[in-house]
Amino acid sequence: MRALIISDSHGDTKRFEKAISATMPDVIIHLGDIERDVEYLEAVHPEIPLYAVLGNNDPWVRREAEKVIELEGVKIFMTHGHLYGVWDEGARIAKRAEETGCTVALFGHSHVSVDKIYDNVHVFNPGSISRPRMGEYSVGVMEIEKGEVKFALCDWL
Repeated sequence: MRALIISDSHGDTKRFEKAISATMPDVIIHLGDIERDVEYLEAVHPEIPLYAVLGNNDPWVRREAEKVIELEGVKIFMTHGHLYGVWDEGARIAKRAEETGCTVALFGHSHVSVDKIYDNVHVFNPGSISRPRMGEYSVGVMEIEKGEVKFALCDWL
């Protein structure tokens, strides 16, 4: 199972197609900011299941601020991150993920990529596909095989 992880697109969908064709995802995960980009993905790629959470720039959206999903037997906690003070590189999010029984936590908001392990939780932030704060435009790829999770940061956009 391969998941394309996108965050903080902020209305700029031009790199979506490159990311999708390069990664050939089984699912897409959008970690918030901005809802119309999620709607774009749903309309243009209805064949790819999509999971999304509310971002801080999505106040009008009726979507959860955090969500737990399960892919290939792996429980994954998703949030945009603005409710968790993400400048600690996801330490608080890892704690919340553990409380929800998840071994993976995904977040955005900071526009800076993170790939860390806190105790039993792997925390990953793909950075931003449209407005990176440090480095290049980026997305993440999560591979799950036989319960093992691997992440890659893709900054070739």
